[in-house]
Amino acid sequence: VHVLGVLLQHLDAQVAAVERLHEHHRVAQLQRVMEAINAGKRPVFDPSADPVDVVWLVKTFFNELSVPLLDASLMVPLDALVGDLPYAASIGSELKVFADVLGRLAQAHRSTARAVCTVLHRVANAPEAGASSPSSLGEVFGPVWLRASQGHIISSDIYDMVTALAATLIAVPQLLADSAEARAKALDALSAAELRALPIVEMAMAKADGGHDDVEVA
Repeated sequence: VHVLGVLLQHLDAQVAAVERLHEHHRVAQLQRVMEAINAGKRPVFDPSADPVDVVWLVKTFFNELSVPLLDASLMVPLDALVGDLPYAASIGSELKVFADVLGRLAQAHRSTARAVCTVLHRVANAPEAGASSPSSLGEVFGPVWLRASQGHIISSDIYDMVTALAATLIAVPQLLADSAEARAKALDALSAAELRALPIVEMAMAKADGGHDDVEVA
């Protein structure tokens, strides 16, 4: 956890970095950082370190955990959410129910996920982020946050769901807040258009062929 904190601190500090290192400098620095991490030491970054490289290191950290960050028990309610959203009387209400499921995650896992998603949210919203949208970051982190304990998940349906979930959590990190009130407040703050634009909602609607324009979002 200490190593993850150092990686996140550096990534957060370098959100606005636009200058890239030459490739051989990047490889050399990554080697030094990985050697320090593997030796149990605090990694030290060059001030000009590329945030993309730090994202890769954070992904590697999660990929090598013996227990995934997000519990596999989320898969059943996540599948139910995706199936119910296109037919729901209220998208916001459906999301609040699922947010309460997230609230039952182990405290250490939920707080770590919230910290990571908060940093990635800033990365995605930085003017210099370019292609680093919540959806693209969800594709990077989803499969390593919610996976089988050994190896990657392989089902394309599950892949779509976990990447959309990760992207949604990056877009709205407060869905991982400790209190139900804070989670509900985060959803209530979103407009109808913003709710519809959440990756998990877009994915559910696309899976249902996108034909549910009469769904309420309040």
